[in-house]
Amino acid sequence: MDISAIYNRLISFIMGPGLIIITCVLFVICAVLLLPVIGKWKVFVKAGYPGWAIFIPYYKDYVLFRVAGLPWWVFAIRLLMTFIIPSDIIDIIVKLIVSILVATKGFAKSIKFGIGLYLLPFIFYPILGFNKDPWQHPQYHLLFFKSKKNGLLESHIQ
Repeated sequence: MDISAIYNRLISFIMGPGLIIITCVLFVICAVLLLPVIGKWKVFVKAGYPGWAIFIPYYKDYVLFRVAGLPWWVFAIRLLMTFIIPSDIIDIIVKLIVSILVATKGFAKSIKFGIGLYLLPFIFYPILGFNKDPWQHPQYHLLFFKSKKNGLLESHIQ
């Protein structure tokens, strides 16, 4: 089999069913990459922060901490720990906790929704960004949140 026959078979595949397969794969890849960006943009805007913050690495994390209702110094400690102890396990745990706080305290969703924000951001961030639920403006005192019912302090993970 010469090279022109291989080329002709390849072209006929690409122009036929291969084109459909390649188009579907590219569409799924674009959706998985773009949906979390669009969803986080909408979440940031809903919380009163600029949407373009998702494109700046550490500022995005800072804004996400603020949307979760955490004070700035918690982000500073996390940033210092990232540079002092570069560990993926610590980063995974912190991002999971922040995702849960964004869901529970920021938007009054369940802990399961927060875990979904961490594991499947291309599904859950657009849901959070495009639904009608407002941002709750979580109030914090150190690492505790003020209860809206009786004014007492309660832990942020219930």
